[in-house]
Order: sequence, then structure tokens, then C-alpha cells
Amino acid sequence: MKNVFLTMVMVCLIAGVQADMAFTVDPSATWFGYINVWGLDNATYVTGFAETAISTASANWAPGPALPLTLSPNTRLYDENTADAYWVNQTTGAAEKIVEFNYYQEIVGTIGETVTLDWFDQAASITVPADYEVRAFIKVLDGGASWATTQYEYVDLDGTTGAGSLSFVVADAGVGTEVVQAGFSYRGVPVASTNPVASDFVTIGMSAATAATNPVPGNGEVVGSSLTELSWT
Repeated sequence: MKNVFLTMVMVCLIAGVQADMAFTVDPSATWFGYINVWGLDNATYVTGFAETAISTASANWAPGPALPLTLSPNTRLYDENTADAYWVNQTTGAAEKIVEFNYYQEIVGTIGETVTLDWFDQAASITVPADYEVRAFIKVLDGGASWATTQYEYVDLDGTTGAGSLSFVVADAGVGTEVVQAGFSYRGVPVASTNPVASDFVTIGMSAATAATNPVPGNGEVVGSSLTELSWT
């Protein structure tokens, strides 16, 4: 009976631990990149695609609880498509699309599960321009079905708000599986890498505890990122 009781207690404890999911700015986690594209009215959705162009930029880590994660305007889509009228106006040289680069961790969620995202010690090169949007977010998608976003919580980041946290309880997404994404996004028009706006960035730190237990990987070891928009330094 003791063995049965102990087993039941262990199962309950394990279930309790698994009931919540906490995300942090963790360099050892698996991260994914995805770009959503809108028209210049910022309302007409055009398309979306996974972004895995790691080779277009470097991925460097700094040891300790510094500010390892940098979000900045998308330059790759402008620099690689200057002759393409889909992306760049061939008369004015202005971008023809608005892009939102999402960089996130992902799990299959459980209804009733509490999900949190924590980040630390923001800094910025300058104030984020008014026509750009930088966010920390948690969302739930109706995975395997419509892939519609059924829950979305966010905090706008401007480099001055310091440490922050988001949290919500996963609700029924509908027909499909509850897919939870937690991470950061940078939204605005792509710019040339020579444009001063390309240097407008927000950096986000990890906790001292997370940093103390993370090795410093070499270049290019970030999974699924497009480091022209978001990089580890």
C-alpha cells in the first residue's frame, strides 16, 4: 500500500509541475522565426512564411545576464529585393509592404494550463519609431485546423519599461490542437541596411539564473531565426 500511495503522490506532483509552462529569454531553447506580411494600409494581410535565413547574419552570445537578444527592423527583405516591385517601389525606393517578424518558442498547450513569459532589463539605441511596433507576446493558435489566433496577450516594448511578464490560462482553441507560442515581434516596413532606422533596436536580457546555467554557443547556433531582424549578441 505504501508503494501505491507513494506512486500516486509522485504522479500528482509530476502532474502539478506539468500544469504550468514558463518561458524565458533562454538561449538553450528552440526558437522559431515567422514573418507575416501586410499591405501598406497595415490592415490587408498578404502572406506569411517561416524565416530560417540564419546564414544572412551572425549569431553571437554574450555570457552573463547581459542583453543578449536584439530586435531591429527587417533589412534582408529590402536589401535582397531592391529590384522587385512587390517589395520596393521602383520610383521612390520606399518599401511596399509591412512585415512582422515573430521570434518565439512553441509548445502544444493543454486547456487550463497557465503559460507565462518573463523578460529582463530592456535597453534601446533610441526610442522605437512611432511607425514601428515591438512586442513581447503569448498567443494560442487553433493548430492543425484553421490556425486562427484564438488568444493573444502582449506588451509593447520601447526599451524603457524594464523587466516584464505576461501570463494567461490556455482556453479551448476550437477544432484543432491548442498551439502556444511565446516570444517577441518587430513590425514595420523593411529598410535598407544603410538606412539609419536599421540601427533602431531594442535589446532584451535573460535572468541571472538563466545566464548562469547557459553555455555560450558559437556563431549561427540559434534555431530558426532571421538574424537580420533579430539577433543574439
